[in-house]
Amino acid sequence: MLTYRELLQLIAEQNGWRRIFLALPFPLWRVLASLAELLPNPPITRNQVELMQCDTVASATLPGFAKLGISPQTIDSVL
Repeated sequence: MLTYRELLQLIAEQNGWRRIFLALPFPLWRVLASLAELLPNPPITRNQVELMQCDTVASATLPGFAKLGISPQTIDSVL
């Protein structure tokens, strides 16, 4: 399983992008998102910041891929 930072780094590497990743506290993210929402097409919103604070790993009690008829793919095959 990848962390969010590892996923972003993998995407950057696969696209040949050199990026610097900064860990910002959520209160700062909320301020930046509030300002971004003033733009016609904001790159981030307060709702997205709120979702970043939620755990998005599915519970083991929920149906798995097989029961849902889904064939998982590796991240490398998608990138």
